[in-house]
Amino acid sequence: MNARPRRTAAPALTALALTLVVAGCGLFDTAQPDPPDDTPTIPPSFVLPESTLVTLERAVETRSSSNYGLCLSDSLGLSELGFYAIPDPANLASWLQQGNPDPGLWTRERELQFFPNFIAFNPNAFYEVTFSQDPIRNDENVDANTVILNRRYRVFAAGSPVCAGAAGLMFARVGASGEWKLRFWEDHFDTADVRTWGTARLQGR
Repeated sequence: MNARPRRTAAPALTALALTLVVAGCGLFDTAQPDPPDDTPTIPPSFVLPESTLVTLERAVETRSSSNYGLCLSDSLGLSELGFYAIPDPANLASWLQQGNPDPGLWTRERELQFFPNFIAFNPNAFYEVTFSQDPIRNDENVDANTVILNRRYRVFAAGSPVCAGAAGLMFARVGASGEWKLRFWEDHFDTADVRTWGTARLQGR
């Protein structure tokens, strides 16, 4: 009986090499890789105004609409508005001078509609968000259940600015559990040639 010819691994190795070469064509692509699966998940925290602000930062960075919404106070009735925001007056004036409509009151509902477009402004890059103490404006304890944190914010995506500015952020203790939620955002322009978060709201993205 004739012996069967012995197969070698050469064809398989050649195919593997070609696969790696083809895959290697994307090694220098500018698109960022997905975050590692073993990244620890930090649950939202609303025990302090500062922890709510950190939760908001992470919600933007992780593109979590649900956690972002949890940071915003809901309406407490006709006499108590939920979250609302106002843009920098100069930004608003510029917006109107360009023939755009008056945005009216920016409510929690509008903020939640805006958020998915905001985090998709640069969909191929991770967002980096920082809120730091505003050196011009001091924080203010309005009462036992209301605090204003004055912060400068910076949002970058792959090193490019998404928005920058400052904000007076009013946090209120709400609900039976007394969680701190963001009640009011007063936006301020502070960086030339970079749009503010308020302008991003006006632009809808």
